Amino acid sequence: DVNAMVKKFDKDTRKADKMERKNAEMLRGIQDFDDDMSMTSVNTMSSLQSVNMPSSSGGGGMVTVEAKYFNQLKSQVVKSKAKVQRMDKQIAFVKGICDQIVNGVKQELAEVEAEKQKLETDIMDIMTGTSAEKREMEEEFDTKLDCREETIRTLEESLE
Repeated sequence: DVNAMVKKFDKDTRKADKMERKNAEMLRGIQDFDDDMSMTSVNTMSSLQSVNMPSSSGGGGMVTVEAKYFNQLKSQVVKSKAKVQRMDKQIAFVKGICDQIVNGVKQELAEVEAEKQKLETDIMDIMTGTSAEKREMEEEFDTKLDCREETIRTLEESLE
């Protein structure tokens, strides 16, 4: 019975460790995804800022741009903003799912920890009970041994 409880305790401990490692991997994955998305947004914005517009006058000050080219740039900015918004929504969605998973894992881990504490308490109770039984049996055997020794002495004295 104690061996079965110890085996279950070891199994639950290994399961809890595995869940903690999985949780850490998921958090690293989320952070990597978030970092990648941030870099994509930065790269998209920097590519928009580094666009060289052709100047028809060649002088300083105001730059004249053809309407077609301006509309292309405007369209590109709108598409990029929409893409960033979609990515932000996707990131929020993924984070929400991951938060749910993390909370579930934390709850399951807490349950495993509670069960571990209960098993430890049960094992200690069994060990304490076993120790008490052992003491009782030792006392009983000591009493029987004393009685036998007394009987042997009495018989030896009667033989003399």
